[in-house]
Order: sequence, then structure tokens, then C-alpha cells
Amino acid sequence: MRNSAVDIVSKLVEEHGLHEAYQIAVKGAAEALKLEDNYSLSVMREIKACLRSKIDEQIKLAECNSS
Repeated sequence: MRNSAVDIVSKLVEEHGLHEAYQIAVKGAAEALKLEDNYSLSVMREIKACLRSKIDEQIKLAECNSS
């Protein structure tokens, strides 16, 4: 059974932090595109979307705390 995108996001963030996890996902998507691996590309897109959402939440929280 393959890991879900949510599981992968959790592991990436735990191991690398939020912003580095996003960079890893971008590189993974580029590699999947290069290899024409549509399944991996789809998963990486889902991972990137989840990470972008978490980054947006972090930015909004920081903005609220600085007000």
C-alpha cells in the first residue's frame, strides 16, 4: 500500500521543516515530470498543494500575531 499525500507531508515537515519540505516537493514534481511518471507527479502536486496551504496558514498566523 502506498503512503497517502497527507502522510508524506507530515513526514517531510517533521524531517525538514515546512519550507524545505515544499522545496523537496517541487524537486520531486520536476523529477516525476522528467521521468514521465504521471502517478508520482499527481501525488507531488497534491503534496505541494497541502504544503502551500500550510505555508499560507503560517503566514496568516504571523500577520495576526504582528498586529
